[in-house]
Amino acid sequence: MTNLRRRAVRIALIVGLASTSVGCQTTEFFERGRLVDPIMALDEDATENHFQQKCFYSREGSIGGIGVSAGGGCGCY
Repeated sequence: MTNLRRRAVRIALIVGLASTSVGCQTTEFFERGRLVDPIMALDEDATENHFQQKCFYSREGSIGGIGVSAGGGCGCY
């Protein structure tokens, strides 16, 4: 009975490792066309997201992480 259990654990471990290693692959430059499609973006609308971030940073008086410029709290870049 223990031999059967060890074999089942080994099979489960091999299947688990095999299923996780399949996703570790780099994409070529010509295969990235579908990945940069706007439908694949996490945010719904990039323009709306930019406007909301600009309003947020204008209220907070700081900018960081999104753009490269810093703001003074007046809403300008």
